[in-house]
Amino acid sequence: MCLETKVDKIPPRLKIDFRDPIGRDRLEITHKSLLDILDNFKGQNEVNDIPKSELLKFSEMVWYEVNPGVRIRRRKTLFNGTLVFDTEIIQGGKFGFHFHSDVTEQCDVIEGELYDLMTQTSYKEGESVVFPQGIGHTPVALKYTVLRVYFD
Repeated sequence: MCLETKVDKIPPRLKIDFRDPIGRDRLEITHKSLLDILDNFKGQNEVNDIPKSELLKFSEMVWYEVNPGVRIRRRKTLFNGTLVFDTEIIQGGKFGFHFHSDVTEQCDVIEGELYDLMTQTSYKEGESVVFPQGIGHTPVALKYTVLRVYFD
């Protein structure tokens, strides 16, 4: 009987030999890339474009803090290539100004209320907002808010 070890269950892209300088460099590049993407969500870079290729860099089912009070988690990609994220935002939490040059973003408000500073429009539980590709937006939670976000 062969017992599978936990290391064997790690997807190949996550197997990095930290003793190897090339492995450490690869990890640092991946980490820096994710930090740059998070800075784009915060609106801290000059160009705050977050294309689909960058969204794909988030590991599935891992929570990432975008800003204090804002966290996102990528779910499994749908069969048609649509990316799906869960988002939780505390009251007053917000994303910085950003846009997506090659995907349309749809946010379904599962709970709470979302306000977009760019359009000065609020969206309540059960409503959806669509941000066409290339259109900038700055979402803010007016109260604790849960979103299901689709990028297509």
